[in-house]
Amino acid sequence: MPTLELTYPMGDLKPADYNPRRISPTAFGILQDSIRALGVVKPIILNADGTIVAGHQRTKAMTAIGMASTPAVVLDGKARRADEIRFNLMHNSIETCATDARWTSPVDGAGYIEVDASEFECDRTNTSASVVSELTRLLTDYGAWGSVVCDSSGRVIANSDYVYACQLAEQPVLVYRLEDDKALDFARFMGVDYGEYFYEPLDVQGWAQTHAQPNRLRGARGATGELEDRSTDNRSVVYTQMVQPHLAAHDSELRMVDFGAGREDHARELSKQGRDILAYEPHFRREGGDNFDVRHIVGEVRALGRAVRDRGLFDVVVLDSVLNSVINLRYQDLVLVTINALCAKDGVVFTNTRSLESARSRGRVKHKRSEKVRDLEFFDADNFTATYQSGKWTIQKFHGKAEFASLLREYFGDVKVTDLSGGYHHAVCREPLPLGEARYREALDAELNMELPGGFTHDKQAAAVSAITTAAVLRDGSE
Repeated sequence: MPTLELTYPMGDLKPADYNPRRISPTAFGILQDSIRALGVVKPIILNADGTIVAGHQRTKAMTAIGMASTPAVVLDGKARRADEIRFNLMHNSIETCATDARWTSPVDGAGYIEVDASEFECDRTNTSASVVSELTRLLTDYGAWGSVVCDSSGRVIANSDYVYACQLAEQPVLVYRLEDDKALDFARFMGVDYGEYFYEPLDVQGWAQTHAQPNRLRGARGATGELEDRSTDNRSVVYTQMVQPHLAAHDSELRMVDFGAGREDHARELSKQGRDILAYEPHFRREGGDNFDVRHIVGEVRALGRAVRDRGLFDVVVLDSVLNSVINLRYQDLVLVTINALCAKDGVVFTNTRSLESARSRGRVKHKRSEKVRDLEFFDADNFTATYQSGKWTIQKFHGKAEFASLLREYFGDVKVTDLSGGYHHAVCREPLPLGEARYREALDAELNMELPGGFTHDKQAAAVSAITTAAVLRDGSE
């Protein structure tokens, strides 16, 4: 079980190498002032070896004001890497909570005290379900690792969702009791944002994003290979509600490309139906394994170049669950420039992205326990969130509906954004705008030669880049 050490030596602390937070100089100064005024009302969390799991900014602030020791909750052993990160994210997200909680029999005095969870009353009607669910899991796996702050009346004024989670996990609650004359100061200091999530130091690699790809058309199948359990099929809304109706409405043969096609299941299905479709996945993995198939990738790059050289740009471009998987804003631009370059003058692009509005509302759902990791997101300034899975960091970009429309209009003259499913915004784009030869060439050179593990690149993209760039420039210059 975790233990509370009130005077853990500052010199024995070891910062984690992944801390996904940063703080402004102004906020850092206020954080120091809060510690001077109130003391350390929230212990840092450590692995048994002294590695900081949560509390990096407070540790820096305590060091800056000359403190020699700190209250710390020390875990029993070492948390799993993914859970270390969840501790960090959760610990910094729950200062303001939805649950109303009160310690029914508060004792006098200031400082830390362990209290049985049954001594609290919780109004569970305002609970943030996703937060409580994740807190409960961490409590069940690691014991009582967190804490709350109470005023002299017993009202929980920080981390109240944690109390509810302790009741569900049957764990005691570590309470910091504030004296009456400090309660107002606490409220004032709590109104400050002491940092924002910042994922750039995590150095997320594009190839690691394959771990976040949705598995399409991979439901349970029988001995003959036929799909037996349609409920696990996970068909793409882009294909079922956008691409397929478009194909059905056109008698003529349409040439298509699926860019960033993942496992390429939908493209393969349409190809079997006789449709003229190419797939390109820059990080294609071998079936049944975790290794990248470089020969397959290079073959698709060459096929893409030949198709454009011999037959021109594409009537239909599919960009399914790609814009939410870019690793930064630069790659977002590179993808969209590439999609513009691939689209014929009278062609159409079908695309989507994760909905920011939906993600924010999921975290506020009441009266519902959730076990889904993606029901709880931690957004940086650009609305990226990070998740540690399969031993790798992955990142997701969320767009607001208006933001998504505005973004796409930088690349296409005709953009219509719709909500075909709750968690995504979908868009139909036409009239590719002229972006210039230099931008086409730069984007295509990057997107058709994406880096693989170990810094490897295949460097076989030149012919395809030239063919597509030439075609896009010709399109832009045509009447």
